[in-house]
Amino acid sequence: MSLRPTELHNTAVMYRNRHYNIPTVADLFLDSLDRHRPQRRRTRDLIRELPLETLKEDLHKFLEMSLEESTLRGYAGAWTDMLEFCALVRLPPCEYAAALYIRRLMLTPDAKGKYLLLSTLLNTSKSISAVSGRLDPLLWRQGFLPIVNRILVKMGAKIPTHQAQPILRHQVYEFLNRPNVPEIHRILVYLSWKLCARADDLRKCRASDCREVTHQGRQLIVVRWVPSERRGAGSGRQKNLHALGHACVLDCGVYHRRVMDYLKQRQRIQGPLSPYSTEQVTAFLKKYIDKKLTAHSPKRGGLQELVAMNAPIELIVRMARHKEERGLPMSTRVYLSPIPLALLERTQDATAML
Repeated sequence: MSLRPTELHNTAVMYRNRHYNIPTVADLFLDSLDRHRPQRRRTRDLIRELPLETLKEDLHKFLEMSLEESTLRGYAGAWTDMLEFCALVRLPPCEYAAALYIRRLMLTPDAKGKYLLLSTLLNTSKSISAVSGRLDPLLWRQGFLPIVNRILVKMGAKIPTHQAQPILRHQVYEFLNRPNVPEIHRILVYLSWKLCARADDLRKCRASDCREVTHQGRQLIVVRWVPSERRGAGSGRQKNLHALGHACVLDCGVYHRRVMDYLKQRQRIQGPLSPYSTEQVTAFLKKYIDKKLTAHSPKRGGLQELVAMNAPIELIVRMARHKEERGLPMSTRVYLSPIPLALLERTQDATAML
């Protein structure tokens, strides 16, 4: 009578336990490594006088470099709030409790009666997912948060997005030459528009990295971008390390000297390209130009101006400092108006052929 597979396995285990001299493939491989072992390696040099606690602390700091400080703060805030919610409802921290927390956030207004944006809810849920991804899979792989995230994305797709009003060419040049306005404000609006940059983009750029060059008789300015806040791999809108070759060549024409004077002033104090936060830029745009403008308006206006001038899509993507393998990234599309963009993509040529 033949043995079943489980009985065969048990018999083989019993046989091996009685005959320890029968090697496995792993035994043979380790024996081969032992035979080829060198006399001395570098291991003892790695330790020296460093205690284990020091080594562990150093590794902890090294692993933190995978995330930028703002991301860590966001994760910590979402995780702390979720833990407090778990304590109140007397549930252990798990994916089910996190889904309850997100749903409760969705249904609860703040003191002013306002509800959280779906994008904020999604970011909170993703932050909790990112933290829980390194924890016990039995508690954090139940499938609740992926479903919650999908629902939030579907709900968000049905809500019209409210983009900043673009600042127009004539507004930029009128403001650049308007009297009784601080020169720093005028130059920053001009720079933001010409570079298709947001307020915090310029705030992260170092003025000391900007250079004046002459090329084919033209006076130009090279502005080097900081690829990302992250100390590890790049992320977000500036994850494209190839965007503009890490820099943008700025042609200011008759305004070249004014821009260079501003850059030299920033270089003398070793400051960033812009000293202003997003809120401060929004404030002076509303005060001096139009109450509907925000700190995103110069970037949106610059990109839309390129579309109006029939600039190549590849150039628009580079100026936006976004990344996608092919075509126009969604992160760039949100800055552009749909009809001019459709004309730029030349689908009319295809339809004319049909």
